[in-house]
Amino acid sequence: MKLLGKSCLDEMLASALRMIQEIGIETGRADLLGMAKGLDGLTVCGNRIHVAPEVAREVISTNRIDTPRPTYPTITVSDRSTLIADHHARELRPMTRSDVIAGTKLIDALHMRQVIGHSSGTPQEAPLPLQPIEQYLIGYRFCRHGGRTPVPLTPEAAKFLLEIRTIAEAGFDPERREFSVWTPSPLKLEGNELDALLDSEAEVVSFYVGSMPIMGLTGPVDPVGVLTLSLAETLGGAAI
Repeated sequence: MKLLGKSCLDEMLASALRMIQEIGIETGRADLLGMAKGLDGLTVCGNRIHVAPEVAREVISTNRIDTPRPTYPTITVSDRSTLIADHHARELRPMTRSDVIAGTKLIDALHMRQVIGHSSGTPQEAPLPLQPIEQYLIGYRFCRHGGRTPVPLTPEAAKFLLEIRTIAEAGFDPERREFSVWTPSPLKLEGNELDALLDSEAEVVSFYVGSMPIMGLTGPVDPVGVLTLSLAETLGGAAI
């Protein structure tokens, strides 16, 4: 199933490369701006880092992976949910602790039907800094896939989650870590996850860069346009 033709994909890539070269990626990290100055393919103007197309294309060639198609369909459940549609009360309301536990148990019960996930969301009655820790513990207790949280951690909470993961996950080494950096739109490179990556003294085994622009709010009101913006943000962020 091809939703977009090759000519459209080629133009999306070309547009994304122009954006990060001409507009650049904004960051509030003064140390990142300082490190980028003088590097081949990066140009610093004010609080923006401009990325040359050849540097971004190197990111593409380095990360090109031929992933085989799955032999059966799978359903991946997002663990980023904060709201639940209560069909009995006919309302959209914040997820409670019991909602998250019930949804996580359902994910676990459906694993034989190729349902993949860790937890069904974050309990909204928990204090904000503790929500990722509680989400991790709910997944660890109630799902065979284990604990996970995509919620950015405050530095104070991060150290406790590292200690929990050291106990909970066989082979987890806090000195050798994988990082993910979700970038804010439009065209920014900042946030708790970036701070954790740059400020950590751990060896970086791998890192993932993603973005989720919202049509009509932080991105264009157009599927192709908003995907092009996301492509620019991820390529620019990874290159920097």
